[in-house]
Amino acid sequence: AILARILHEDVGIKPCGRLAKVICTIVGASYSVFGRRIAGKLFVADTGCNGCALCARRCPAAAISMIGKRPRWNLSCQGCQRCINLCPQKAIQTSGLRLACYLLAFWVPYWVVFRELLPDFDAGKPGNIAIDVVFYLVGFHATVLVLDQVIALLERFKFLAPLTQLSYTRKFRRY
Repeated sequence: AILARILHEDVGIKPCGRLAKVICTIVGASYSVFGRRIAGKLFVADTGCNGCALCARRCPAAAISMIGKRPRWNLSCQGCQRCINLCPQKAIQTSGLRLACYLLAFWVPYWVVFRELLPDFDAGKPGNIAIDVVFYLVGFHATVLVLDQVIALLERFKFLAPLTQLSYTRKFRRY
């Protein structure tokens, strides 16, 4: 059907329905408030970090604080990656552990809360979809915040550094 529309040069776009506008508004607002900031929580300084604090001093959002001699990103991070590009040691990476946990957090609210407590979540009833989306987003963000605190606690133990500093971006070139 899409191919036929393209071949007939049909460029008409159907307007969004009211329900789609409500859901997109909720998801968009959630991303603008939380999404970018959660992306900043993926950063971690590996063993190459010498504690120079250049990342914290030059962060335009003042989102990096030094805990001991290690940088820690807070929720005001805008994900600009200036810290990654300025680090003279190239020690700032994307945490594989945090990424895995946040991907898990993406599914936890759905499987734990909605599949069990809200069985009509899958039914797609028009009156319930917007409420379900709000509950899902709240559950996702709450799960991420809890996981962030657990990972921050694990990062304090030096013997867990190979796990907490695990990264897949170590060999990526910097911008």
